[in-house]
Amino acid sequence: MPYKLLVFNPSDYPRGGHVVTPWQPIGDRTGISPDAFRLLTEQGQVIPAQVDRVDPSDQRLDTLAFVLPYDAAPGSDDYSQPTAAVLLESVETPKAKEPTAAAEPVGLPERVQLANGKLSLSVNLLPSQDESKFDWFAGSAQSVRLGKVDLLDVWVSILGLTEHDPEKRCMQVDRLMIPKLDESAQEVWLFNRPYRMLSYCPGPVRQACTIAAEPFEYIRIDPLDGGHTRLECTFYRTLILYDRADYVIEELWLKGRGSEAKGESVDLLFSARYFSYMDLGFDPVIYRYDGVPGWFAIGYPQGYVRPGYGFATDVDVRQLRYPHPDYPVGENSYKTFSWELHPSKKARCLHLFQLGGPESIERRTGHAWYEEMYKPLNKVALERGE
Repeated sequence: MPYKLLVFNPSDYPRGGHVVTPWQPIGDRTGISPDAFRLLTEQGQVIPAQVDRVDPSDQRLDTLAFVLPYDAAPGSDDYSQPTAAVLLESVETPKAKEPTAAAEPVGLPERVQLANGKLSLSVNLLPSQDESKFDWFAGSAQSVRLGKVDLLDVWVSILGLTEHDPEKRCMQVDRLMIPKLDESAQEVWLFNRPYRMLSYCPGPVRQACTIAAEPFEYIRIDPLDGGHTRLECTFYRTLILYDRADYVIEELWLKGRGSEAKGESVDLLFSARYFSYMDLGFDPVIYRYDGVPGWFAIGYPQGYVRPGYGFATDVDVRQLRYPHPDYPVGENSYKTFSWELHPSKKARCLHLFQLGGPESIERRTGHAWYEEMYKPLNKVALERGE
């Protein structure tokens, strides 16, 4: 007997697109394998869907992602009213591998390359990519291309020049601040700390890749007795690229584990700082509104090129700085930006890239924040079908 997945549209207008929800509650209730299922509309149309194993060591993070092929009717903003439904059923044999939303990672093992035919990016896993002594690129995207144009060095790319700025990068979490009970914080630098790939999940909906930074030590203070515990901490990032999207979504979290052999991991509070070095012109316009601290956009609205970058998150942005105050090369500081996230145990972020187009980067980023961060299609209820 098939099951029905009810989808909740929290907006006052019809919405479709991709839906994400934890898989484990669905699998536990139905007994359906994540490798042997399919989704259909109530008219029998097969829906693109996949289950991503974000961290192979933690099944609680398994995520179902699917495409709602029609607009769900408007609903209540508190997610109390389902307005669409799809059917879930098991299949007798494991699902054959479907065409992916992006190509398999290629190149050297020290970088991750994601591509979907529209947007492509290369993310460094190691601090350095060559034999030089430059060791501050870990966890950064050093190439972000829309078609053939590199958005990090757009004018050089458009002119067809090969000498790109070697410092260019974006999406880099260069520092963590971990709060403590005495109102101090432990500072952890990540720009020179290597990453390793934990999982790569391709599918017809999206490509998801989880990377983990080299572990570090953190002294945790017990709030009850003031005792100190040494934890080995690992910072995780899941990078998500949807089919035909010009944005990347990522999820951040920090886990600590005690030295005991059976010590369970715990989620820790952290604040991440992002750093970007990208050429958006000598006098870019920054769009940021105090009443909506969850997003900002940067654009160069003059001329025909009009490059733009937008950032959105579900935990709020603070301390947006332009130029970045600690950048050592003053004549290039106009290319540097940094910002911090409000402390949280998990953060979702969106990086939007634009080159020209009919809509402004400001409008597109605000809309992306609303639909992907503030009111995403991420609530699904399971019930038995008829």
